[in-house]
Amino acid sequence: THSLGGLLVKKMLILAHEKSLRNARENQEVDYSDLVKNTTAVVFYSVPHKGSPLMDMMLQPKDILINMGVANGHPIVKWLLSNYPPSLEMNTKFGEIFGNCSLSLGETKKEPLEGLIDLDMGGMSEMLNLMFDDSGLIQIVPRESSNPGFGLFEEIKNCSHTVINKPTGMKDRRYLAMVEFVTKKCQGR
Repeated sequence: THSLGGLLVKKMLILAHEKSLRNARENQEVDYSDLVKNTTAVVFYSVPHKGSPLMDMMLQPKDILINMGVANGHPIVKWLLSNYPPSLEMNTKFGEIFGNCSLSLGETKKEPLEGLIDLDMGGMSEMLNLMFDDSGLIQIVPRESSNPGFGLFEEIKNCSHTVINKPTGMKDRRYLAMVEFVTKKCQGR
């Protein structure tokens, strides 16, 4: 999984786990336990397990508009904020249930802001200039967020957020780390 996709997979697996427990107690026919039992390995590529400072910064102007009733925010965006309690709780719960079958790969290279953000959006350029160094680069998912605190964690050298999940070949560490981990987990079954 990559980025927000990792948060969605964590939520999906937690819901499947909870439903399988509930259905077992209530003797219901729908069984989610196969999904839970057959989840052998999960690989996270730069997933913001604990949010992204970029999202915190980007949503500040939008939060003002939402609070004024001028705009609506998408409900999933808040899950990308740093220290969002439900997201942190989900991370802890996932770690308790599936932590031993997870590998998280973290980015180490900053991204150029150009192309990631519409710098012409009302005042965004000026605000970004105040918040970032002169290089115009930002770490999308820093180490403290890409490392969930459970399972295995590895940083991929010289790799940015937008390419961490795009290995260039079979000798690329982004590919090898995933294959080694999944192979080890599948052989241990």
